[in-house]
Amino acid sequence: MLVKGSERIGVARKRVDAPQLSPWMWVALQNLELHRLVVIYPEVQRFPLTDRIDAVPLAEIAGKGVPFR
Repeated sequence: MLVKGSERIGVARKRVDAPQLSPWMWVALQNLELHRLVVIYPEVQRFPLTDRIDAVPLAEIAGKGVPFR
């Protein structure tokens, strides 16, 4: 978990081509009282899974070092 200002942001990694919503994501949002969840995965396209969960490519983090916009 990371804290950005007053936001609590969860970070997870998936070793799949296209992450999909999983029950554990909702549990993490609720139990950890997260504002957002970022799922890092090994492809190239960033996309939202929900309004609070984003799939972010590892290359984006490696290149910029900032997965949270």
